[in-house]
Amino acid sequence: METIGERMRRIREEKALNIPDLAAAVGASPGALRQIEAGQIKNPSMVLGVRIANALGIDPLHLALGEHSSLNERFDDLDRRLRKVERRLAETTGRRR
Repeated sequence: METIGERMRRIREEKALNIPDLAAAVGASPGALRQIEAGQIKNPSMVLGVRIANALGIDPLHLALGEHSSLNERFDDLDRRLRKVERRLAETTGRRR
């Protein structure tokens, strides 16, 4: 799964933007953007994320979550995973009795 930093770098490069120009457009330091792209900052602030998305001409949700993703899809995926963990837990505790 592509991280926010990987997605940011890919889109930035597709749009032929360099880091200093993007940094100037969003009001951040080039170093901060490099850290995001390198994965050293995994969750940039919402304000910075929105500014980056706007400068890249994409939806902030797309930058944060990726292609073909919506919050409903994410919640459904989390629900499926949680049910799987609950089943495993029930099986494990059932064996201990």
